[in-house]
Amino acid sequence: MSDGPLISVILPVYNAEDHLDEAISSIATQSEEDFECLLINDGSTDGSLDILESWQQKDARFRVISRENKGLVATLNEGVRLSVGRWIARMDADDICRPERFGEQLRFAQQNDLDIVGARCRVFGARSGIDNYPETNAECRAGMFLWKTPFCHPLVMAKREVFELFPYEARFGHIEDMELWARMVISSPFKMGNVPQVLLDYRLHEKQISSLHADRQMAEGNELVKWMFDSVGFDYSDEEFALHAESRLRRVRSFSGSSQMKVYAHFLVRLQSMLEREHGRGDLVGDYWMRLCKRNRGINGGVPLDSGL
Repeated sequence: MSDGPLISVILPVYNAEDHLDEAISSIATQSEEDFECLLINDGSTDGSLDILESWQQKDARFRVISRENKGLVATLNEGVRLSVGRWIARMDADDICRPERFGEQLRFAQQNDLDIVGARCRVFGARSGIDNYPETNAECRAGMFLWKTPFCHPLVMAKREVFELFPYEARFGHIEDMELWARMVISSPFKMGNVPQVLLDYRLHEKQISSLHADRQMAEGNELVKWMFDSVGFDYSDEEFALHAESRLRRVRSFSGSSQMKVYAHFLVRLQSMLEREHGRGDLVGDYWMRLCKRNRGINGGVPLDSGL
């Protein structure tokens, strides 16, 4: 048994002075106190380093690592190498943890024998609302084939061996988290899940990469799901995948009533069979289809996939 802390928190920081103190404060006030927090300054040019060093001086659980800019993927992997906790938790420099976050995630993971655990988050800023994530391992895995992200990245906590066996990779530079989850779905037995309650306030603003690089994220997401299909031997035509990508954009109405609609329906029937066989969650495809129909004003009357389109 390790003599180190139960949890290592990895907090990458790059020019984040505006909200950094609030983010770190939310870690310092966790009800689960057995943690270390690695504050990794990734070449900031603002006042971020001063804030980090002030926390290191007043709370021994916080440790500052400061060096030139290397980017998020390198910073996250460095954090894993330098950490000593049995669990590793992610956190971003502009979000706010609820006080019970660490404790609730550990409890839920232990109760459900999970290796990696997330939770719901409250989004605020440029958009507001509650983002829900799949509660069970089967839904986390199957949902990725239907464009469903299994986790809110800054809310993830995982056993050390998860990140040691699956380091972040830079081949998909703007969706490094989704690429990691995809590799786990395809290549590992690690069990995933999400606490069914809000444990993070997720700040959404224009500076974030998700806003600045949306087109590139979309293209990389398409490449990633293609790779997942290929990895499990699921066959598809170029037309079928183009329609699947179009459905992700909620533009199904553009091929409503045409032969393309039948092509896509038959593709989904095959996908439904594969997800039922591999994960026991073929029902997610039917739910996906019905939501698309409703969002596009009742395409084909919102009929079930097995109705003979």
